[in-house]
Amino acid sequence: MSRKEGPRAGLRKAALAGKITNADGALARQASVRQFHRVTVRFAAEGAAGLRHRRRGQASPRRLAADVRARPRSCKAPTPG
Repeated sequence: MSRKEGPRAGLRKAALAGKITNADGALARQASVRQFHRVTVRFAAEGAAGLRHRRRGQASPRRLAADVRARPRSCKAPTPG
């Protein structure tokens, strides 16, 4: 878990224990109540692993195809002179 994702668990635990409301947690995380609740439910189901970003470890959808990346890059043509 990254440094950014690590502290997210504390507020989720407090919300699940009833010590804070979803509105308080959302305000502290600068997120909407809906977003805070959605991630809190995922945290309850999956634990700390549920807080990790879902795209981690996957290739970018904007990545160039393998055959394009394998092509040698052409150099700039020499200038006459």
